[in-house]
Amino acid sequence: WFYNKTLWAVAPSYTGVVVITGKQIDGPTRLRFNPAAGFPGEKRLELRFPKETDRRWRYGPGETLIRAPGCYAFQVRGDNFNRTIVFKAVR
Repeated sequence: WFYNKTLWAVAPSYTGVVVITGKQIDGPTRLRFNPAAGFPGEKRLELRFPKETDRRWRYGPGETLIRAPGCYAFQVRGDNFNRTIVFKAVR
C-alpha cells in the first residue's frame, strides 16, 4: 500500500453526513482510507463525517491508501449531492 496524506474539509454551510469512497477506474483496485489512526492504521473502505449542528468547519485528516498506479476516483456523497473527483496515481 502507498500511503498519501489527505485532508478533507466540509464547509459550515453543509451540516449533513458525508461519505467518501473510492476505486480504480482503469482496474479492479478499491481505495482504502486510514482516518489518522497512526501507521499502518486501519484500512477502511470509506470515510464518514457525522452530521454537524454547530455550523463549523469539519476536517478529516488521514491517508488515502493506493495499491497500484492508475486512474482513480473518489465518490463524495451527502444528503443532497454526489460528486466524483478523478485523479491519477503514479510511482
